[in-house]
Amino acid sequence: GGTLTIDIASLASYGRLNITSGFAALGGAITPTLLNGYSPSRGDTFTGVLVASGGISNSFACLNKAEISSTLEWNLVYNATHVNLLVVGDFANPTLNLKPDQRQVADALNALSSKATGDLSTVLNAIGLLGSSAVGDAYTQISATKFKTMAPAALSGSALHTVNLRWHLNNLRTDALESYAWKGEETGS
Repeated sequence: GGTLTIDIASLASYGRLNITSGFAALGGAITPTLLNGYSPSRGDTFTGVLVASGGISNSFACLNKAEISSTLEWNLVYNATHVNLLVVGDFANPTLNLKPDQRQVADALNALSSKATGDLSTVLNAIGLLGSSAVGDAYTQISATKFKTMAPAALSGSALHTVNLRWHLNNLRTDALESYAWKGEETGS
């Protein structure tokens, strides 16, 4: 089988092979190629990279350049008459060589990935742009191990803040009482 190369410049600008008469008997390989520094995001779908009006049989034997980044990869989605390219996250990619605490974060992100919206989606997409060495560091920053080391510092900070607030409240009370006493002497009560 041959190789179908799909050039991708953006979510709106990408190559498509449209077979208007007949069916496509797939085999061979498909190679998505990103152009001009374009970086897709997790969840992006490139609909109809191959369309055959008569239908599609079989599947591609190989997806070349399946890995987009250390945490993003291509996935092929087959339908009766077309093939889509989907960007999926693999936050626990074995090539990352994650430590156990980093692996826990990666597994949690994989579990949440398909439902992520808002800020979490933004974080996942940012992780998708990181290089391999930076991904592990990012996971460490949001790991349970990191939070365990932060908790005592947070408690110490809270205690200091509580002492500071008490001091200020006592000063306010003292000032208020002195002011009241002074006003009382002035009015003769």
